[in-house]
Amino acid sequence: MIYQNPLTVLVEIEPDRLQSLRSLLQLIANDVESNKCIPFLQLKSIHFARFVIIEASQVNGKPTPAWLSFSSNFDGDLDDHLTELISKAGNGFDEVYAHCKNYPGKNEWVGFIKSHMLPPPNAFYIGHRGLTVEVIRYQNEVRQEIQSFLNTHPQENFEPEVIKKNIIGHLESKGFKRSPPGIHLGSLTPILVTVAIVTLVLIFLLRMNFLWLLAIVVTILIIVYIILRFKENSDEQIEVDYNQDLDKKIVTLQKAEDFNVQNQLTHLVNIKPGAFRLFILRAVLWAINLLAKTLFNKGKLGNIPTIHFARWVAIDNNSRLLFFSNFDGSWESYLGDFIDKAAVGLTGVWSNTELFPKTKNLVFDGATDEERFKYWTRVHQIPTQVWYSAYKSLSVVNILNNNEIHQGLFKPMSKQETIIWLKKL
Repeated sequence: MIYQNPLTVLVEIEPDRLQSLRSLLQLIANDVESNKCIPFLQLKSIHFARFVIIEASQVNGKPTPAWLSFSSNFDGDLDDHLTELISKAGNGFDEVYAHCKNYPGKNEWVGFIKSHMLPPPNAFYIGHRGLTVEVIRYQNEVRQEIQSFLNTHPQENFEPEVIKKNIIGHLESKGFKRSPPGIHLGSLTPILVTVAIVTLVLIFLLRMNFLWLLAIVVTILIIVYIILRFKENSDEQIEVDYNQDLDKKIVTLQKAEDFNVQNQLTHLVNIKPGAFRLFILRAVLWAINLLAKTLFNKGKLGNIPTIHFARWVAIDNNSRLLFFSNFDGSWESYLGDFIDKAAVGLTGVWSNTELFPKTKNLVFDGATDEERFKYWTRVHQIPTQVWYSAYKSLSVVNILNNNEIHQGLFKPMSKQETIIWLKKL
């Protein structure tokens, strides 16, 4: 059974090598699939990957250095993933990390990466859970072969069952296998863990004086709510004020958008200072992470059907929140989905970061203030120097549809079920 996992690595860049690193990453980005440094197309375990330079800045009055962030969404175990990176593109990764502080050299690359690896994301979402890169590509080939067969062998005069039989016969004649390896849709583990935790809490409460504990919990929640409302009323929000610098930045960001079906977003914003906001943020991200594994594991985050992978990671001693997303469609449509379909959850997260549009009761308003929300997002969006997708022409909907086609190929069906299956082609 193969699972998808996230890797996030953050390493300080040597200040006098920043420009050289920028130039090297540009060379990689110019031909991200087949460049001589890191030919990402040869790295079979990677769904998406990116290099991002996080510029040096002041955070809460303290200077932070320039960071190099490398992140990937990969299949299988971490050790296997790192072994693949160093075995197939070791010289390239060595050349990149030679620009970073305290880099010990290629022979110790794996240990260096592990020592700079961030803990698992505070929240991690997978749009096509359990489908490996190999499976996604294979199922796309199956669908393309079926379409080619139907285009050259019209089936209008056949019954649905016969059409399906003809399709299977054609695929088998072409050597397609009945089932590719590594298919696993969803996992009961997070659900079982949740049920176990809830059960233990209930048992604990029943053994204790339930009413006293309930009174304490309710009192704490009321205090938290009062503090939250007080802070929401006094928090500053961003004011829309486009200027030449921001316009120039937006033009730069837009130059890297809309080349394929998919796009990416890298976003970095300061977390509001203080333990209270950090506690609330961690609680919200914990809840989203749990929901992403248990409820939103069928291709939609909330009601958004366009996200392949997304993660929130707190960096710089929990002073900044980094967000990586790989999604379908344009930036405008993606932000529109945020506003129309997932404003509650996203407001719950980003309301704990600086200058977010005014919120009410943690999850209301905020992202629904469309003009401010889009402006705030652009202000805190940062360029992605290198971005790779293993299946850049496929949307989440395409991938899940291909999976249903392939899963249904050899599954016994009634006539009505076969008609429905054929409509997916």
